[in-house]
Amino acid sequence: MIGIRQKERVYLSLVYITITAWLTILFFALLPQKVGSVTNVIVFFVTAIVDINKLTLNISTFSLIKPVVSYSNWLALVVYRDITMSIILLIFVNVYFTSKNKRRKWEITILTFFLLVAGSQLLRALNIIQYKGWTIFYEMLCIGALIGITLLTARITTRIDGGRKT
Repeated sequence: MIGIRQKERVYLSLVYITITAWLTILFFALLPQKVGSVTNVIVFFVTAIVDINKLTLNISTFSLIKPVVSYSNWLALVVYRDITMSIILLIFVNVYFTSKNKRRKWEITILTFFLLVAGSQLLRALNIIQYKGWTIFYEMLCIGALIGITLLTARITTRIDGGRKT
């Protein structure tokens, strides 16, 4: 009986992460104004590549993060890191660059930062990953750097794209 309950809990974490991914996709689709398609595609790929490389280095090379090895946990980790995190950063870029109010820009930056920190802590709470020498402080630094890289990428691509909004 205990094994069955543990199995249900493992699959439940995949359900939570998948629902979160669908909600972020829905929020992105419902944004009233967006930056150009070229900017969105490039920002999505750059943030996904940077985050995948960060995770790979922390898991494989430095062994600072240990994924809990089960199919559903690994799938939940991939869905969160490749879809949810990148879409949250896309929402951030679109709201940031379509807003003219500086206060709104600060608000969306802080909200995005805390959403990403909460997401990484959700992975820990659901026992999808375990920190081994990695701390929440390091995670916050990496999230701040990822937000900076996202802003830089979006600024460069909007200038190249001509600042088109859809």
